Amino acid sequence: MDYPSSVPSAGLVNGKFVDENPLNGTPGSLIPASWGNLLTEEILTVVRAGALIPSEGDSGQLKQAITKLISDKVPGSASELISGVLKIATQAQVNAGNDDATAITPKKLKSGFTLFTNSNGRIGYLAFPSWLGGFIIQWGVVNSLATDVITTLPVSFNSNFMSVMVCNGYTAGSGSIGYVAASPYTQGSFVSRGSSPSLGGNFIAFGN
Repeated sequence: MDYPSSVPSAGLVNGKFVDENPLNGTPGSLIPASWGNLLTEEILTVVRAGALIPSEGDSGQLKQAITKLISDKVPGSASELISGVLKIATQAQVNAGNDDATAITPKKLKSGFTLFTNSNGRIGYLAFPSWLGGFIIQWGVVNSLATDVITTLPVSFNSNFMSVMVCNGYTAGSGSIGYVAASPYTQGSFVSRGSSPSLGGNFIAFGN
């Protein structure tokens, strides 16, 4: 729909309707019947599409119809079987892990992860968020002596020191091998002993 610019008798000024100006003696614009009918029909088309019965005395039907047409197009709540609208989960909902009707953003997925390594990456840990059990994986080096050796972890476990595994290092072509055994000692350390005092080792520890 547009102004009736193709009708010369409409008397548009700068493409729009104007009022009569008695002081200047200029006439006002005329609204052609065809244009008035088109405008009315265009409005009625929207009113009827909104499932309303046109009423001459009701000036709010166009708004009601548009509101209904928009609401009819808005999808409902999403489920595993139906596409729809999802609310973004709060961090508290993510941490609790009980809600099944909200969506998790990448930012909230990342929240709670902690990664630490030293300059060469040989010592470090990866801490998982509470909604993944709060587990921590740690790694580092250990002196493989033929006596008990206490090694301090990069970070102490909060609740459980579940397991530690150690393995002697090996120099390619040396043919020199040995073994080393270990077990948790405290929440923040473990004890180990090796078959040879000359071999270094590495460890990986798991807990939460």
